[in-house]
Amino acid sequence: MSKAPEEKPTGSQIATYLIIAIILTIITYGIMATLHLGAYGIEFPLVGFLLGLAVSATMKPPRQVFRVLNPWVLVDASLIILGLIEPFRELGALGGKAGEIAIVNIVVTLAVGMFIAYKLGIDERFAVTFVSGGTVCGISAAIATGRAANAEFAHLVMAMLFIAILGAPFAVFAAWAAHHLGAFGAALVGGVVDGTPMVLSIAKSLPANLGKIATAVKFAQDALIPIVAIVLAYVASRLSGLEIKLPLAIVLMFIMAIIGSFIHLPAAVAAGLHSARSWLLALAMVLAGMATPPSMLKKLGVKIAIGVFIIVEIVNTIVVALMAAALLG
Repeated sequence: MSKAPEEKPTGSQIATYLIIAIILTIITYGIMATLHLGAYGIEFPLVGFLLGLAVSATMKPPRQVFRVLNPWVLVDASLIILGLIEPFRELGALGGKAGEIAIVNIVVTLAVGMFIAYKLGIDERFAVTFVSGGTVCGISAAIATGRAANAEFAHLVMAMLFIAILGAPFAVFAAWAAHHLGAFGAALVGGVVDGTPMVLSIAKSLPANLGKIATAVKFAQDALIPIVAIVLAYVASRLSGLEIKLPLAIVLMFIMAIIGSFIHLPAAVAAGLHSARSWLLALAMVLAGMATPPSMLKKLGVKIAIGVFIIVEIVNTIVVALMAAALLG
């Protein structure tokens, strides 16, 4: 028996849900600005997604509306901006030591995490999303890699929750180390704390020289996001046997990271781009939450993934510690 064709969404439906999404995005900003959740590892996109998910659970909007209000378009725009404002030039910080720490950490931790996830039979798209998030740069890496691997939005929300909740104890340890173990501890902050806003918050509380080390290591990891996304998309396609077409946005993100390495944006322009990227990503995640039925979150093998994510964070911490001890003392 053939399925009845889906009704096309009306203009009023599209307008209604777009207005709801914009209002929720503004509410998200108010929550973040009032409660300063970024300092606790809870980022703008995650809060937006959860508010959107609440709408999905209560109002049950027709999913075909979101084929018109395509959240990936906004995600793509945010990723292209990210490539420009966090370019490959960041790998040269601290005389190249920041790049060395970031590269070795990412190669080792991604290899271990993906090997374990594959052996345990976790969906490859889900695996690359949360493994990259726990290894590289929290939500930005998870979203970029998920986009490259054609992940479901449900994969993204679970990766974001892992980063915010399971990554918290490791962030607390790194913050303690930064205040007691000098340059070694500061490098742990940059390499182990998943969210860039949280790293910046911790760095502000440190002496200037240590704050510089923490942010240098973190920005070096951020710079590698487009490369990680491309590599892991290829890995996911090889493991799953499915052809994954790399989105144009990821290629453009890579190109912008090259261009950004040769130009220095004025501070005001960089700040404006950071703000624009945050708003684009928040609106995209609100729309994504509204388009994701809560039932989808039950299909991901979450319990096994939690164990893998914790292993990823442990390996991440060990590798960064060894590299920091070798290079920074």
